[in-house]
Amino acid sequence: MPPPSKTVPAQLRAILQFDAYAALIPLPGMALLLFGGVQLHEQIAAGIAAGAAYSVGFGVTKKFWRSRSYAVVLTGTGMTAVAFIGTLVGNDPIVELAATAILGACCGALSRRNADHWWACLQIIIAFLLAASFPGTVTDGALRAAIVAGGAALQCVSVMAMIHLIGEPRPTIPGPADHSSTVEVRFHALRAAICISVALLASRTAGFAHSYWAPMTAMLVLKPGLRDTAGQGLERIAGTIAGIIVASGLTRIAPSDAWTATFAILTASVSFGLQQARYAVFSAAITTSVLLMIALAGGALPGADRERLLATLLGGAIALAGAAIAPRRRTNKNSGGDHL
Repeated sequence: MPPPSKTVPAQLRAILQFDAYAALIPLPGMALLLFGGVQLHEQIAAGIAAGAAYSVGFGVTKKFWRSRSYAVVLTGTGMTAVAFIGTLVGNDPIVELAATAILGACCGALSRRNADHWWACLQIIIAFLLAASFPGTVTDGALRAAIVAGGAALQCVSVMAMIHLIGEPRPTIPGPADHSSTVEVRFHALRAAICISVALLASRTAGFAHSYWAPMTAMLVLKPGLRDTAGQGLERIAGTIAGIIVASGLTRIAPSDAWTATFAILTASVSFGLQQARYAVFSAAITTSVLLMIALAGGALPGADRERLLATLLGGAIALAGAAIAPRRRTNKNSGGDHL
């Protein structure tokens, strides 16, 4: 056994695994949007556009048909479409719930087939839930879709330019293959649809202003196995608490919106680079950057951080309950346990 002095740093590196390439490539797009919003005094519009760019930025590490360009472009296109649809659908709670369930089922099925496609579907669900939380007219939907399209398009162009300048990243190690049967895929799709729908209903009943955080958490942490879902949920809660503390501290010391934008850009870049780190660390970085963007757009951070924590607890509990229903079990002792 290696001495502790060598073992501990190795474990720490695994926990804080950082990809400088993934952190750098999406950085210019985020900076242009957030600094531009501050200079033009359009922080709310810039916040919506930057949110789209933030989601698209994670596509740097994904591939569709062996292409990173397809991953970011198709994800941005899907987010734009649901930004318009969600704004209209949000006017009818029943239609919104049905659409949420359908998207959740698609995401659940993809989680058992292709991790990169699951990621894209997850970004589209988040964009839909965000838009549905702010219902409006056709004009409102078109405006929101235009802002999302602008943010996504700028990020796509920026990412492709950076890849051209810096080059392709090193190949990533693929995750374990999922040999789920058709029945297992369909069952998990149904489970995901139920969990995201219940989380949305529960968060609306609780009166959360940011009601999308609970269903988003449910989709993020839900896994076929009970143990995996519990572990993911606990790490997300820990990361959310840490992110709230960091974001609150940064907003207190930020002397201006320009500094808040700077902190949001830097923490967003850190979260891009921490995608392979422990989920608690990754979640902390995401929570920090999202709350800073909310603060930049004029949101009340004390209310937003409290709601995010409560919604995370709610969504995690619902996902855990869903995973407890006929959880996937090991087929043999060497199977390595449950996986995505």
